[in-house]
Amino acid sequence: MKTILSRAHRVLDSYCASFVLAIVLCGLFMPQSSAQSVTTNPSSNASTSPTSITPSVAEEDVRPALNQSLTMEDAVQTALKYSPVVRGAQADILVAQAQIDAIRANRKPTVSATTFLTIGNESNIFSTPAPVMPQNLFAVPSGGFANQNLMLMWPLSTGGRLRALLRQGQAVAAASQKDSELVQLDLALETKTAYRQVLLAQALKTVAEDRHTATVERTRIDRARAEAGRIPALYVLRDEAEEADAAQGVTNADRDIEIAQIVLQTTMGVSPLSHITLADSLENVAAVPFAALPPQPTSSTTTADSSTRNQNETTTTSTNSAATDAEPASPTSTNSAATNSKLATSADVLSLATLLETARAQRPDLQAARRRLEGSAEGINAARNAFKPQIALMAMADLGRSRGASSSGASAGIVLGVPIFDGGLKRAQTAEARAQKQRAQADYDRLQLQVEREVQTALVTQTAAARNLATTEAAVKAAEENSRVAALRYEAGRATNAEVLDALAALTRARVNRVQAAFDVAVARDQLARAAGNR
Repeated sequence: MKTILSRAHRVLDSYCASFVLAIVLCGLFMPQSSAQSVTTNPSSNASTSPTSITPSVAEEDVRPALNQSLTMEDAVQTALKYSPVVRGAQADILVAQAQIDAIRANRKPTVSATTFLTIGNESNIFSTPAPVMPQNLFAVPSGGFANQNLMLMWPLSTGGRLRALLRQGQAVAAASQKDSELVQLDLALETKTAYRQVLLAQALKTVAEDRHTATVERTRIDRARAEAGRIPALYVLRDEAEEADAAQGVTNADRDIEIAQIVLQTTMGVSPLSHITLADSLENVAAVPFAALPPQPTSSTTTADSSTRNQNETTTTSTNSAATDAEPASPTSTNSAATNSKLATSADVLSLATLLETARAQRPDLQAARRRLEGSAEGINAARNAFKPQIALMAMADLGRSRGASSSGASAGIVLGVPIFDGGLKRAQTAEARAQKQRAQADYDRLQLQVEREVQTALVTQTAAARNLATTEAAVKAAEENSRVAALRYEAGRATNAEVLDALAALTRARVNRVQAAFDVAVARDQLARAAGNR
């Protein structure tokens, strides 16, 4: 019998030694093999290395090649669907949700299995390799030893630490959701602006083409008159120079349209091979309701000081208002009451207080900051509760063999851990959590000021843009009439060619200003909606 046990012991020792040697060899060679599997050969062609490492990059390109007409709303929805900016924000939400799941996992039972196969001439302490949990510390004897351990740990009480961490994680996840909504708001505004930039470029091309057509016709007429000896040949040279400049303007307008379309496609996240036409027009901008500043009440002192001036201006104001209803105001007429009566009704006027209230309730960045502030408060609770008594249910089962003798057993019990002295760690971590809450509060207060500034700025900008639009409409009518009169005077021999060309240039500027003003009104309305938290 002793001979059999001695042989079994030697066999077990040999087995353990072989197994340990195999583990050591694997540890030495596996990392190197893994590294070689992801490391490119330095002698290979560098141009092919990205393909060999990430062969699926090209397959992940899901950008569509659009060949259709899009409204502005279609463009916004396309951007929200394909833009990588939105995908990145949605990934942040998944990260936050995964962190919540990780916190919840800490409240559930965990089970680990650890196998010990050791050999040596002295006893030692071995542990379960990280990050396997729960971790088992085992005192192994000298000689050949084999043991199979099964361990369970179930947290029963963490002093409220995990509960606080869970609430903090939920607050962070809610903030990530609001951050995603903010990204969508910004992307929608960016897409609308890019869409309107294309419309602006197209409208400016129409103005440039009208100027080019007029200069071509002017050159034709003056060339015939110069050949007949009715005007100097110098007039024709001036006409040809203006015609060349107008042709260059059309070419530049085509370039601007193509660049604006590239920006729109990039913003939408679609393929550069797309061929997109726009279904909307910039000319219908003035018909869209907008928010304007309501008349501001004046103080009693201001009213008393200006009462005489107001009485003197009553007749003029009434006349200007009536003229506004009958015909466009002249370029020099900037009466605010007349402008508001034409461009806005009482239903369109939004008070600053209403806009600020809406922004405070709807702005995703404010809501995200509020959630982070709530999460920072839970961070203080988590830091405090981490140093309270921790209770867990633990169970362990072992099956081992050492020196020819087998052993097995199991145990279970409740384990209580109480921190006694931590060297000031609790105080430091709690102070850090408090400082983070103060930072979150400061960020929230700063963001409130930023929201108020953005709303007020957008409101003032839109009001000014609407007034400028009315002014440019009147300016276009005046410039058209001036150009017509200059042409008649030139035909009658009472004006020079330079006067006609100057009138045409003034008309072109007025039309450009009119188009730019319509664009500014539309963009200002979009920016006001964004400032108030609307898309």
